[in-house]
Amino acid sequence: MALCFALNAAAFCVSDKLKEGRMKTVVSAVTLTMVCTAALSQDIADGFAGVADDAFDLVGGSVAVGVAQVSQEAEFDAFGPSLKFGLAGKVGEVAESPLYLQWVGYFARAYSHTSNTERQGSAPLLFTSSTSPSGTIDLSTIFNGNGSTSDASVAITDSTGDTASIVSSAFSPLAEGTAVSQFAVSPTGAGGIFTALTTNGETGLGSAYGAVFDDTGFLFLGVGDNSQSTVTTAIDEKISAANHTVFLSAGFPLNEKWNISPRIGPTYRGIERTTTSRKTIDINEGSALEATLPDVVMTEKISLNSKYYGAVIGADITQNFPENWLLSLGGEVGLVKFSARSNHLSALSVAGEYAEAREPVATMNGTATIARITSDLTHTTRNGTIFSLSASVNYLSDAPYVTSQEILNPALTGDGSNIGLTGAGETYRTHSIDSKSMISVGVSFGVVHFF
Repeated sequence: MALCFALNAAAFCVSDKLKEGRMKTVVSAVTLTMVCTAALSQDIADGFAGVADDAFDLVGGSVAVGVAQVSQEAEFDAFGPSLKFGLAGKVGEVAESPLYLQWVGYFARAYSHTSNTERQGSAPLLFTSSTSPSGTIDLSTIFNGNGSTSDASVAITDSTGDTASIVSSAFSPLAEGTAVSQFAVSPTGAGGIFTALTTNGETGLGSAYGAVFDDTGFLFLGVGDNSQSTVTTAIDEKISAANHTVFLSAGFPLNEKWNISPRIGPTYRGIERTTTSRKTIDINEGSALEATLPDVVMTEKISLNSKYYGAVIGADITQNFPENWLLSLGGEVGLVKFSARSNHLSALSVAGEYAEAREPVATMNGTATIARITSDLTHTTRNGTIFSLSASVNYLSDAPYVTSQEILNPALTGDGSNIGLTGAGETYRTHSIDSKSMISVGVSFGVVHFF
């Protein structure tokens, strides 16, 4: 016995092009490792020896459009369009069967969006980026027999050494229709500071807010009655996938009805994932008749790029039905090396001022297994065009994702209605890359045309 490999690579192969105006055999290809006799091994070797003497003959091309679902446990579940296309050409013969060279390309883009709005109560509002700027926020709200008072004192020394400070106070006497809402913003060379105050003498309630932000991070703090403040969190996921594989493939009959098409080839896969989380704080305006207070928008954007290089093998088996219908079942397995790289951005914008901070790039390298199961129902027309309805399940053992590690909690001072926060370049969170499995499911409709 001799061990040999059947090298194959076509999403379709044709044993005889046309006979009496009809396609005789169409097979979907995959790769397979086979054990064969010494005689068959010699036949295959002789077949390969003649490949170089045969000119490349372009056979046909395929285009398929569809929809895909891409999911990763506890990370995302996204949907979107897909596009698959390929070209195949005859390059010779092996074991008296045509040998094909095929390039297959696949693109998919999937999206998901979630949004949630929460109404805040009297607990302090605290939001920070992964690292803090150098600044202070001191807030207080007081209600007594005279009315409602809110105070804010905010200061920053930004990354360029520029400084700014705001001291703001608001008061509403104990009476009907005595509500106040006000804000102030002061930009610096690399960021800025913001304060907002509300008071309501009729209800005896008040609130105070402050923000410090530059290109090293941001701090946001709110205190007092936040019952009318809302925090809307919107998360958008965008997944882009691209696969390119070059196959060698040949088709062999198993019996009168079934054919097998083994294939093998190198593959490249790329996955880009962008996660954008946006928190919008609609500040309590205290039923004031004054100008409205601006929303505070905090954005976290993580971009993750993964690249895979390796090889796949597989095989399709195809059965002929009457009236030029074909049923094909196939599978592929492969081993790939991958590298991943992530970028992380945090930003705050308010009242026309904006600053963003970037974290150090995170990287990861590893090895992953890939697998694919397919089923195709195709119909061949008299002119050689094939219409195909396909379904597939793809598995990737190690798909990178970004994880967060809590390092330090922001240190609040004071309690109740009088709270302070100081930042001095501390690191609250770090990010790194980990991996776990990812699955995609797709359905597509395609057209294959033979030249």
